[in-house]
Amino acid sequence: MQFYFSGISIGFYGFLFLLLILPKTAGTQEIDELSLSTMVQPLPTESIFRDSAYFNWGSSIVKGKDNKYHLFYSRWKREYNFSGWLTHSEIAHAVSDQPEGPYQFVETVLAGRGPDHWDAITAHNPKIK
Repeated sequence: MQFYFSGISIGFYGFLFLLLILPKTAGTQEIDELSLSTMVQPLPTESIFRDSAYFNWGSSIVKGKDNKYHLFYSRWKREYNFSGWLTHSEIAHAVSDQPEGPYQFVETVLAGRGPDHWDAITAHNPKIK
């Protein structure tokens, strides 16, 4: 689930931080009346990256020297069900002109190579810096 805060896309945990933790850590500073309901906006459909043949998970976005946004994410075929990430996950790459998308799949960048390799059966949860 994705939320927008003052025009910036934040994830579910970012939303929880704003809602639960930030007010408690404000100390003695005065806090303006904060109305999250006026700041959280619906996510545009074109910003949802979906693939009918794959589950997608754990994305990491970086802005490249080409001024495009590169999304690296875990994916596995839906035919293996949701628990298929344990044995069939791979790291894929998609590109967009804007950070909020839409993203287009480009390639699989890392997949399990089989026995005798560290990535024998799966590659999962990319973190790109």
